[in-house]
Amino acid sequence: MSETNTQGPPGGQGRLADFKAEIINDFVEKHNVKSAAELGCGEGDLLSRCRFGQYVGFDISMEAVSRCRQKYSGDPSKAFLPYDPPRWKTAIPPAAEMALSLEVVFHLMDDNIYETYLHHFFQLPTRFAVILSNDTDVQARPANGLRFHRFSSWVASRRPDWRLAGYLPNRFPFDPARPNDTSVSDFYFFSRGEKLHPRFAIFQPDPPAPQGERTGPGGNIRDLLGQARQRFDSGAREETRELLLRVLALDPFNQTALNNLGLLAFSQGDLREAESLFKRLLAYDPSGQEARSSLAKLYVQERNWTELRAFARELDGLKDANATVANLWPAICEAIPELRGDIQRFSY
Repeated sequence: MSETNTQGPPGGQGRLADFKAEIINDFVEKHNVKSAAELGCGEGDLLSRCRFGQYVGFDISMEAVSRCRQKYSGDPSKAFLPYDPPRWKTAIPPAAEMALSLEVVFHLMDDNIYETYLHHFFQLPTRFAVILSNDTDVQARPANGLRFHRFSSWVASRRPDWRLAGYLPNRFPFDPARPNDTSVSDFYFFSRGEKLHPRFAIFQPDPPAPQGERTGPGGNIRDLLGQARQRFDSGAREETRELLLRVLALDPFNQTALNNLGLLAFSQGDLREAESLFKRLLAYDPSGQEARSSLAKLYVQERNWTELRAFARELDGLKDANATVANLWPAICEAIPELRGDIQRFSY
């Protein structure tokens, strides 16, 4: 159990390592994270690129722990400990503000080991849990020795105090023709109600109050959207959904409610419902940025390049103004060859 890059060079080298370190460091900076714990640290190759105030790494391999201790012996901000699941305390105190699991989950072949690992992982952090893996249960394996798990569903049912608050697709999605520098893994960010920076967040902010906004027996649209945001941040997904549906009862074409209902379905793994809502929003407003960026996020997660190709050129015009599209654009260009020329002029 370690930070193993099964699709390319060692975990601290190459463009995949650059991407992982960039995302981790940006998340740490934007959320003022002071300490991190990693369950499955391997030999600490990527760690040399990451900026943490304090760090503790756990690994099931004593050899990996020893190598890390030797490699970082001159850095008192880092510590490395063996991970022995049978002896792990059932109520271990939190080890850090943020916990990391980097390409470990899909190496867990046994159901009991998988369950135990996630239980232990979510005991570690106080604020954020970050998983880099593949959140599906489809066992189409692009490389030997992988087993995909829908860990977001496990968290929703087993650790309801944590919620999936953010997602970023891999900039270099898996390509069988380029197995050494592409990956099946995406970033998933869990929190205990703390809001994420917009670059990472799933749920989108409300727009400014419109002129002459509607009211009715169900309430005021602006107030209902604000309540929906509060309920989502507290983890009350069903109440969030009910509030957004009340908005649609007042205004069936309300773009914020439609988009956030789709994003809510997306965060719960109901991709077909999310797709239906985003397409409904796009039908109401064919030029809408939010519908296009949300559909793009969904199709990138699914690796559904056929659907994405249909409006990829239109996304090109949005990438400089829309943060979601800007984050997705490198992955889209990697997957759709005719767009790759554009990536040369895209700064990320």
